[in-house]
This record gives sequence, structure tokens and C-alpha cells, in this order.
Amino acid sequence: TQPSTTVPLVDSDHRVMGLVVYGDASITQCAEDAAQLIRELRPAATFAGKGIDNRRGHFGNLNAGIAHGGGHVVSGSAWAWLMELIFFHQPGNIVNDEENAAVIDTLINSSAFQHLSGYATGIFKTWAPRLYEYCSTQFERLLSSDNSLIRIFNNSVMASAAFNFGPRTVCVPHIDFRNLPFLWCWIWSLGWFNWRKGSHLVLWDFKLIIEFPPGTAIAIPSGVCRHGNTQIGKRETCYSFTQYSSGGNFHWVDHGFQT
Repeated sequence: TQPSTTVPLVDSDHRVMGLVVYGDASITQCAEDAAQLIRELRPAATFAGKGIDNRRGHFGNLNAGIAHGGGHVVSGSAWAWLMELIFFHQPGNIVNDEENAAVIDTLINSSAFQHLSGYATGIFKTWAPRLYEYCSTQFERLLSSDNSLIRIFNNSVMASAAFNFGPRTVCVPHIDFRNLPFLWCWIWSLGWFNWRKGSHLVLWDFKLIIEFPPGTAIAIPSGVCRHGNTQIGKRETCYSFTQYSSGGNFHWVDHGFQT
């Protein structure tokens, strides 16, 4: 596939269900810079509990942004999980410990991740303008309702982001059931690996296996589409950067900012 090409994933009724976005040379360089930054910052991050072993696979993971049931400290402990269930019934900022928060802030404020985020936004506006407008409107309403909520990327309408630190980010088949079902989740492939042999994105329900080179973004409805990716070599490195939005955020807004 040629650089700067967007390939739609279309169903039998000619509806666009997702996108595969092959970036140009500038995006490829941004992806290289983003991967290098993750590699440099990984020793400063800590991955306890769910941060390293989670239902998506075995790899380092940090999340940031606004999520329904947010306002919780991401520690992976059973106590923190219980407190979330009892006390946090509305959208809030995902809270990381001091060291991980510093790592996340560095990633978010870097030119590489800012560029990747903005590029995805431009593609989103072009290919799904009504979905983009809906997401943008609801996100603005949410932010206006509570000035404590923090928008992590000013050039994106996605409320949250996940930084997967690998070093070998291989996801088992899963569905991100907390995400808004019909909204696209934007996944960027990063790292250094033979993409013809490994790290293919597998969309089980679509019956598709897609080559996923570094510097490529794939947008899918991850809240309803079972997905995962194939193994890479033992000495290879794969990271990823994902932007998504919790379905609970939209539920909260649609019901007058209440559960």
C-alpha cells in the first residue's frame, strides 16, 4: 500500500466500519520519535498489577484522560478497584502516581504524540464527519459540566489514551466493552519489528488479518469488535498508542449529567 493512503473497512451493506491509515514520511518519522520516547521513558515508569498483566496481554500499560468511574488511582490493587466501584459513579480524571504521571505528561506534550493525535483527528473528520461531530459535541458538553476534567489532547475529541510500553505488545483477543460501542478507537503501531511476519491486527468478527507496520493507524469500533494481534520475534520491540472514549461518559451526558 502506498504511503498517505487510507483504506476503509467496509461491510456487505457498504458501511465503513473502520479504517487503516498508512502515514506519509512525516508520520513515519513521528512514529519513530514516539517509539524512541517510550523506550527512553520506560525505565521511569512502574507497572503494578493490571499495569503489566491485564486481560489484553502481558505488557506495560499506562492510561490517562477522562473515564466514567474515573477519579481512581491506577494502582492495580484490589482495594483501589473496590473503592472505584463504591465511590466513583461519574466521569473523572484517571489518576496515576507521581512517577507515572510525569512519564505520561512527557509523552502527551511531546511533538511526536501531538502530531499523531492531530493526524488521526484530521482523518476522523474526513471519513466520519457525523460521528466526529457527535463525539466532539458530547465531549465539549462533558468538559463544560465539570471544570475539574482535563482534556489531555487539545487536538482530539477522544477522552482517554493508553500508552502500551511493551516491550512486546501482543494483545490477546478481547473486546473493550467499556468503550462507546459505535465509536472508533484509534490505534497507532510503534516500534521496531518485521511487520510482514508479526504484529498483524486480527479482527475476528470481521474475519480480517491486517498488516500493521509502525507508523500505521487503525480505527475500529473496539467496544464491539473482538481484536488482538499476532506475535513478534523475541528480540523485537512493539509499542502502541491508543485513543478511546468510555461509553459511560456519553451515558452521563445524555442523562443530564447523572447515572
